[in-house]
Amino acid sequence: MPDAPVPALTWLGEKLRHDWMSKFISGQVEYKPRTWLIGRMPGFAHVADGVALGLSHQHGLPQKEADEPAADAELVAAGQKLIGADGGFNCITCHAVGEQAATAVFEAPAINFAQTAERLRKGYFHRWVLAPTRIDPDTKMPKYADPEGVTQLSDPYEGKGPAQFEAIRQYIRTVK
Repeated sequence: MPDAPVPALTWLGEKLRHDWMSKFISGQVEYKPRTWLIGRMPGFAHVADGVALGLSHQHGLPQKEADEPAADAELVAAGQKLIGADGGFNCITCHAVGEQAATAVFEAPAINFAQTAERLRKGYFHRWVLAPTRIDPDTKMPKYADPEGVTQLSDPYEGKGPAQFEAIRQYIRTVK
């Protein structure tokens, strides 16, 4: 029997928000973020907060990130277009968006965007989308930006990947 896939733990403290990580470690997250994994994280309620805090501090990050203002409506609209197939990166091929299923998942189902905002730290999100294979060489997610951060989509934001990816993040913040 081949080895079952297991999630990499290397970047957890940088990747996951403390409050979500603590809930997940304690067994309080009802959904399974990575549906393709065979196992399920057991609950360790009595140590969850300390483990989550230690993982965050391992990367020099605070327990709580600064509160963000409400999502910017202009960025949200641009982000919604950017995840789509018509003039976007076609993220919806692999990523579900709330109740809307991914359109054509191949060998690598991806996290539902509705779960992303509560899970991921802003800095990690940007580092990931700029160069996914630098973090996970085995990821199926393509790299959309060149080394200068420019994407193949000139509109919006003149192809400036960081601005486009922030628009996507702003949109994801609004997905329920």
